[in-house]
Amino acid sequence: MRVKQLHRLFSIMVTLTITMLTIQSCSTIKALCGGYDYSYSTAFCYKGQWSQWERLRYDQNEIESITASNNDIIGIKLRDYGGNVYFEFVINNYKRGQASYTGTVSYYVNDFYPTAEELAKYKVFIKPDYRTDRTPSVKRTAKATIKVVNKGKKPATFNLWFDNIGVGIDTQNVYWTN
Repeated sequence: MRVKQLHRLFSIMVTLTITMLTIQSCSTIKALCGGYDYSYSTAFCYKGQWSQWERLRYDQNEIESITASNNDIIGIKLRDYGGNVYFEFVINNYKRGQASYTGTVSYYVNDFYPTAEELAKYKVFIKPDYRTDRTPSVKRTAKATIKVVNKGKKPATFNLWFDNIGVGIDTQNVYWTN
């Protein structure tokens, strides 16, 4: 009787292990084939020099698309894990098929990083936390030139130029749910 129970338990454990490995490999294959990998990347341009791309994971940051009535992506909101928007842009003059647009961008500065140039120089976004911030974070809004690089039917990279800096957001591996 005991051997049957052990055999049954072993069989269940093997089935669970195979299922978990299958799910993991499907996610990996989907990421390699242009699907998603639960991350997006950002880069900063300061004085004409681009930084390396930095991957931001969904378990620490969230990305949300802003869509037009035809479901084309016309903007992005970056949120911290608590849901607070710390960076956002929206295209104002959207027309399908263009590569360059005008729009607005919103971001935060504080006493340590008082300008957009300081943010780009040190490759940081200010994520305000009003409970623990020692210096106040201030939201800034600026006009931006937005260049979109498409990969297939979906946007892959957004390059934003505003306040003497550039910010790149690479979304080619993002799985958009809306």
